[in-house]
Amino acid sequence: MGLSEPVTQALPHAVRAVEEILAQAAADEAEAGRLTGEAATQGREVWPVMLSRLIRAIIVAAVLAMVIESLPDIKRYLELREM
Repeated sequence: MGLSEPVTQALPHAVRAVEEILAQAAADEAEAGRLTGEAATQGREVWPVMLSRLIRAIIVAAVLAMVIESLPDIKRYLELREM
């Protein structure tokens, strides 16, 4: 993929952060009681929740990818600003 060393080092941390965010979101949804046993087994509410989780994960991953990709540019900007 041609990533720089800092980006390559930051990537596992970003993936772990996304996993933690998704795990917390799943715990929050379960705690709020969005799915009842009957609705979950019938699939009435399952696919919209799964779809929203997927969209949320894609958005978080895209934002993290953009931040990781721009880290060298941000570093350069901060160095130039100090001059």
